[in-house]
Amino acid sequence: GKTLQSISILAYQYEYQQIQGPHLVCVPKSTLSNWMKELARWCPCLRAIKFHGSREERQDMIYNYFSNEAAAHDGKRPSLPQIPNPDDPEGALIDDNSQNPRGWDVCVTTYEVVNNEKAALGKFGWKYLVIDEAHRLKNE
Repeated sequence: GKTLQSISILAYQYEYQQIQGPHLVCVPKSTLSNWMKELARWCPCLRAIKFHGSREERQDMIYNYFSNEAAAHDGKRPSLPQIPNPDDPEGALIDDNSQNPRGWDVCVTTYEVVNNEKAALGKFGWKYLVIDEAHRLKNE
């Protein structure tokens, strides 16, 4: 229930406030895959990435996804007409993000990665921050 409520807030911002992101979701490692699955299920229009892995894998992701150009994007949905989704056999429409330097809208990661990659994540003006199991912040 709480996961879906959090996703619905991000969906509301996307659909009604025209805010595409960036959003940061901090979760325990044990729920990382579930969050990715639920985002894809309930709000497939939001492009989510899982920021996790070895130091080398994270450095590769920083290079590919967390550039200064990506951080400078205003987070508004594109004003271009929607285009058919090539991955959907029913031809659902998706936003044309061809002019968006950021290839994602939601970054799902763990508390440990946030602590280790502060420099990369600190470049972004996050529109929304979701903290799963927030009591952990108080206890650590």
